[in-house]
Amino acid sequence: MKNLNRAFLDEQAGILAETLEAGQPCPVCGSTEHPVPAAKPETAPTEEALEAAKQASDEAAAEMSRRSAEAGSFDGQTKAKREELENKADQLFDQWKTESLASSCRTRQRRQKKKRTGWTPSCGRRWGRGAQGSFGAADP
Repeated sequence: MKNLNRAFLDEQAGILAETLEAGQPCPVCGSTEHPVPAAKPETAPTEEALEAAKQASDEAAAEMSRRSAEAGSFDGQTKAKREELENKADQLFDQWKTESLASSCRTRQRRQKKKRTGWTPSCGRRWGRGAQGSFGAADP
């Protein structure tokens, strides 16, 4: 857009320079001497083309602003969901640790009870010498 605007202004300066006459004041600065008048470029945008480019630029800037706000909204939603998931994961982990600890304690208690009593929780029988004299399950 800047280059287009610069080309348009250069052409305007060239148009004004074409009207300069020796000894007559410049319409821009008022000088009566014109040692190096601006040259009119061969190609330059029309005023209509410049206005169309400015309008397109303004529309693009508005769209960019709208999309940026939308992205900011999505970013906020994503952060909120991430925080929610992290909190839920923490809760589940704490719950798992508690349940795991409780399970570990129950297992330890069963082992200690088995050692003390010789009792097996799976069949409820004591282990020792049976009626035949070999190791196996004895009737309680």
